[in-house]
Amino acid sequence: MRDGLDPQLESLVAARDDLARATALESLLTEIADPVIRRSLFHRLGAREPELDDIRGGVMLRLMRKLDELQRGVSEPIASFTDYVAIVTFHAADDFLRRKQPQRALLSNRIRYLLTHDTRFALWHIERDLVCGLAKWRDKPPRPRPLDPADANERQLGDSLARIFARTGAPLAFHDIVALFAATSNVADGNTPLEDADLRELAPSAFEQLESKQTAEHLWREIEELPARQRTALLLNLREAGGGSAIPLLTSTGLATAEQIADLVGIPPAELASIWNDLPLDDNTIASRLGATRQQVINLRKCARERLARRLSKR
Repeated sequence: MRDGLDPQLESLVAARDDLARATALESLLTEIADPVIRRSLFHRLGAREPELDDIRGGVMLRLMRKLDELQRGVSEPIASFTDYVAIVTFHAADDFLRRKQPQRALLSNRIRYLLTHDTRFALWHIERDLVCGLAKWRDKPPRPRPLDPADANERQLGDSLARIFARTGAPLAFHDIVALFAATSNVADGNTPLEDADLRELAPSAFEQLESKQTAEHLWREIEELPARQRTALLLNLREAGGGSAIPLLTSTGLATAEQIADLVGIPPAELASIWNDLPLDDNTIASRLGATRQQVINLRKCARERLARRLSKR
C-alpha cells in the first residue's frame, strides 16, 4: 500500500477486478463522499439554489475521474479523502458563486488583501472556516456579534475594520465581514440577490489539483526559476478555474508573499498593490508593460507552461 494514503481508499487501490473496483467506488461515493458534498454545499450555498443537484453531479464526476487515476496509480495518494471531497465541493460552489456575483468576488479580494497585509489584522482558518480579526487574536475561534452597517465604509476599509473589531471585541467569520460590506456598498450583479456565503475561503482552485502541499511548493519553486519575462507573462495573467486571478490566493495559502510576487514580476510592491484588483491582466496590458507584442506575451506564457509541465513530469 502506498505511503500517505487514506485507509478509506485502500480497498479501491487494492482492487484487482472490475467487480471489486466497482464495489469500492460505489461505497466511497455514496457512503463517504455524498454526505460530505451535501454538507459542504449547504454550508457554502444554503438550501436556496436550484442548481445544487447540478453542482453535486459535477463534483461526483470529478471525484470519479480522480479515483480512477488513483486506482491506476497515476495520481498522488490522497491523505484524507473526506478533506479532498470538501475542498473540491467548496471550489465547485465558489466557481458557481463567482460566475453569479463577480463584483462581490472583487470586494472579497480587497478585504482579504487588507487583512493579510495590514499588520493590525490577521486572517486564519479554524478547521474549514475562515476567521479574521486583530492580529493579537490569531487562531482564536470566531464569536458571532451583531454588526452595525454604519461601521462599514468600503472606501475606508482599514479604518472600518478597526472600528468593527473594536466594537465586537472578538474574531468574526470572514464571510460575515464580506456580507456586511457587500450589503452596505450595494454590491450586486444585475438583479442577482446577495448571498451570505463568502466566495474565496479556501486554497486557489488554480492549484486545487495539487493534492499535496509539497507538490504546490515544488511548482512555486519552478515558477521562481522561470526566465523573468516568462514569469511576468505567466503570473500577471494567472487565473483560477473560475476565471479570477489566482495571485491573491497564493498569499493566503502561504506559497508566496505579495513582496515576493512583486519581485518576480519586476515591479515595486506598491505598484502591485495598485493593480491588485485588476488582476489577471489581459495580454495587451502585459505586452505594454514588457515592451512586447500581444503575440509575444502569449508565446512567453506558453513557453513557461511547457517548461513547468516538463519539470513536473520529471518529478
